[in-house]
Amino acid sequence: MSNTGIKNVTTPLAWAALCFAALAPAGAQAQPAVAQASGCESKTNGGDLVVYSCPLVAKEAAQRYKFVANFGGSHDDTKLSISAALNGAPVVCAPGSKASSKYEDGDISLDCRLELKAAAGSRHLLAVKVQWYHAQLHGVQFVSE
Repeated sequence: MSNTGIKNVTTPLAWAALCFAALAPAGAQAQPAVAQASGCESKTNGGDLVVYSCPLVAKEAAQRYKFVANFGGSHDDTKLSISAALNGAPVVCAPGSKASSKYEDGDISLDCRLELKAAAGSRHLLAVKVQWYHAQLHGVQFVSE
């Protein structure tokens, strides 16, 4: 008998977990952990919405940032969006950003580029809302450009 790396399930708890998994509706998927962006905290509704809060400290020169959300499983009824607010006020993503997608197939990336011009040392809070319908959020990135 070859060793496949599969262990025998012998505990009652393991059997219960297997039975519960077998009762799940067909096509049901486990909810993945919320994707994290470096330096940001996230809050989710447990479904198709995550809000990332990213603290920023202004420097002497204007700073450029990009927030990227990567999705998989997009198809003919998928809707994706990303929006931002700085210190509670909505901000428009810079030209060249892709802040929404509707009905595209495959793997899709959205991004919101923005610029922070403020007094050096001042503290700010960037909130980025990522929302989707009929797709999976695979990951996010928050980078300074």
